[in-house]
Amino acid sequence: MTTYPDFVIFMTLPWQGEGYEHTQRFVVSELARQLQGRSRLICLEQPISLISTTKHGARIKRVLGQVFKNNSLKVGSQNPLIFPPFFVFHPHLTERLRFPVQLNQWLLSLQLRATFKKLQVEAPVLWLFYPWQVDYAQVIPRQLLIYHCCDDYLTPFSLDSRLGLRRRQEQEQRLLQQADLVFVASPGVKTLKEAFSSKIHLLPNGVDHSLFSLARHPQTPVPKDLEAIKGPRIGYLGTLSERVDYHLLHHIACAKPEWSLVLVGPFYAPARGRNFLSSPVVQGLKERDNVHFIGARPYQTLPQYLKSFDVAIVPYQLNDFNMSSCPLKLFEYMASGKPVVTTDLPVAHQFAHVVAIAKNYDHFVELIGDSLSGHPPASGEELATVSRNHTWEKRIEDALAFITAALSERRGDGHGTWRNLDGNQGQKRPLSSFARGKVV
Repeated sequence: MTTYPDFVIFMTLPWQGEGYEHTQRFVVSELARQLQGRSRLICLEQPISLISTTKHGARIKRVLGQVFKNNSLKVGSQNPLIFPPFFVFHPHLTERLRFPVQLNQWLLSLQLRATFKKLQVEAPVLWLFYPWQVDYAQVIPRQLLIYHCCDDYLTPFSLDSRLGLRRRQEQEQRLLQQADLVFVASPGVKTLKEAFSSKIHLLPNGVDHSLFSLARHPQTPVPKDLEAIKGPRIGYLGTLSERVDYHLLHHIACAKPEWSLVLVGPFYAPARGRNFLSSPVVQGLKERDNVHFIGARPYQTLPQYLKSFDVAIVPYQLNDFNMSSCPLKLFEYMASGKPVVTTDLPVAHQFAHVVAIAKNYDHFVELIGDSLSGHPPASGEELATVSRNHTWEKRIEDALAFITAALSERRGDGHGTWRNLDGNQGQKRPLSSFARGKVV
């Protein structure tokens, strides 16, 4: 059995309690399962900062409760060990202001120094998910740096200012150049990042097939909150954010008032995007009798909702962000065996033999009608067969194969050495010599 160094994964989202699941948690959970008994995994979840206290009050209460109850991070054999770092300034402020970085770096170094000493962590594999994290990679000793780029973070959808764009471009370029491995979720993202790294590997999103295939089981119940909604039910599962084409949803609802649009998931609008919630099109959808906003539901119950759908849809806008994305729901829908209709996203063309891809609004409605009339592009079993090849288990097996190769390569070039603040290799140092916050 292959053994691995310890892993430190720095998430940009909370581990739990936000009403939705995300790629980062799926990656951490499956990686922890596969590394059990072979390596320890320390998960640094989304930092808690002074600015985020009002937004994440429940999460802070949970974290502080753990701190006072346990007094410290418990050392155990179970993966992952969840560690919530405390920052003074929210990380996104560093995209506009540089001075908060040094203080946050110093605080992170202080917290990790004690944790690494207690757990006897020497030179872990460091796994990052977002460009701003490169500033904090400088203060974490490691023997391998991974950048897992799930989306194109340099699109206007992801930014709120030109200054933020310039700062994030600089951060991501540094991260791509320093990383020993770069995982990207789609061919589109791979094309965009290849100019800055030759170590890019495709690692698309995946699915918990065993969970979502429950939608095909006769014993899986239909949720009671959908019993009063008449069919046919055209369903969407996921966060209702700016990514969704609400004009398309409005077009479907108006064109086919006899259909019920069932939207399962929470609204999500960052500060820069709150206007879309009060837009006329969203308000118009809320007023229609055949549109049903169900809200967030526990992740384990989602197969029940999928079972109630007659057709599952991916109504994403065709903007730069979505055009390079790899939607989780595409794989979840396929695992459920439900007919799938999506907008013309590039990643969907990999599955054109089993999903219906619409060219415009009217075509979207037409394709839904085809599936309802018994002419879907693929059977439920064909969809499920495709889904079995895209599980998180297979994704992490692929990732560990890439990591094993990278570690083997480094063993011939100073395996286990620590990194200096500028990202270059240096001499191995004791934990007491953690870096203390130089900003490159």
